[in-house]
Amino acid sequence: MKNRLIGIALAVALLVAGGIVGAVVDRNWVRSKPAAEQPSGKRVKGQGKRHKRMLKRFRKRLGLSDDQVSAVSKILTESRGKMRQARKQARQDIRKLLNPEQVQKYDKMLERRRQRRRARRGRRGPRGPRGP
Repeated sequence: MKNRLIGIALAVALLVAGGIVGAVVDRNWVRSKPAAEQPSGKRVKGQGKRHKRMLKRFRKRLGLSDDQVSAVSKILTESRGKMRQARKQARQDIRKLLNPEQVQKYDKMLERRRQRRRARRGRRGPRGPRGP
């Protein structure tokens, strides 16, 4: 029982630490750059503002050709799907460790986080927290 609690605490701590690191990186690195433009001018399914900014930064700093930008875009899109699936799997694995009461608390915790993220999105405006 003690090992199980330690495992749960470790899993939750890793989840929280990942969220904090992600928020810091997003706020200080990703959002500090201007919005990107696609070389073709067309919006590709699955590409958000962050994805576009990253492509623009890669193109500028690395001197990528249009073909290289397309290849990097594909890699980023695929990795985003893999990360989403990994997070989903982690949540399922954590649920397996929890008793029914803990599962309810865990679900409420995740829902509160979703609500906070939605609320932050609405406050930022078009250019993120730093504004134009």
